[in-house]
Amino acid sequence: MLFRSFRPILVLCAVAHAAGSSGQAATILIDGRFDDWSPALNTYTEPAESIAGIDLLSMQVTNDQDFLYVKVVLDTPIDLEDQLVPHRLMLYIDADDNAATGFPAQTGFGSELGIRFNQFLAYYDVVPSSQVSLDDLQLLAEPVVTSTTFELAIPRNVVPDGVNPLFQGPSIKLLFKELDSGDVMPNPGSTFTHVFDNTPLPALVPIPLAREQADDIRVAAYNVLSDGFNSSGRVDDLEEVVTALAPDIIGFSECFNTATGTVKGYLDTWLPTGLPGGWQVVKDEDLIVASRWPILNSWTHLYREFPVLVDL
Repeated sequence: MLFRSFRPILVLCAVAHAAGSSGQAATILIDGRFDDWSPALNTYTEPAESIAGIDLLSMQVTNDQDFLYVKVVLDTPIDLEDQLVPHRLMLYIDADDNAATGFPAQTGFGSELGIRFNQFLAYYDVVPSSQVSLDDLQLLAEPVVTSTTFELAIPRNVVPDGVNPLFQGPSIKLLFKELDSGDVMPNPGSTFTHVFDNTPLPALVPIPLAREQADDIRVAAYNVLSDGFNSSGRVDDLEEVVTALAPDIIGFSECFNTATGTVKGYLDTWLPTGLPGGWQVVKDEDLIVASRWPILNSWTHLYREFPVLVDL
């Protein structure tokens, strides 16, 4: 059985001057799949135009009791939070729906929040203005690989600077800009408004983690962020995720200075295999593959890939 891994994610194996308005409540799963985005949701589609560079095509917006959800579609695949494909995509939110406050991102648009995705930051243009991280914003975004479509979630109760809540009114405006190509959505002269719909929605039903068949093979990929196994303050979090998933084969990335013995020691403690020798662990650069079963061979000469042959 041949597994292949990649970085940054390790993989094994109608236009008017005021467009959009009333929202329709919906709960969106931020999972990099888009079948839960109904065409009935608040939508803005750009008119056909000739853009030299990345062209913004459409966006959708909805909300539930807890989150604002945004979907954006481009004509060119990019990595939203990286520069694998050069881009400077930004999302501006007029959080109080008042053009006279915030940063004048466009005529008739005062932005309280400007998100610069590929720099992991946002400009919070309230009084006093500040720069906040995407962690401060509690922003969720998928997928985390190259795509033409991305979905985002921002908590409705978020307080990015620790003082000033972001969303304080019943409506907001949204504006996307790609600073390199110069494309904006909506175009100047138009705005896109979303009115929060506070209709209560049913609670989500948790997805069970149990395997459908007892003899199913479970493969997991986990980016542990800058040698997470070497940080005593983060090992408990790693244990919680790994033991909950209980995989048979795991690909870990960003293990630059992590020894295979360290990973094996934790896995033998967290998920004993009951087999002679316990977990089998091999490494290439920052990539580590761990298997319950014998690893017969591995190949370390491929750039950003680490194939491993496992005897099931």
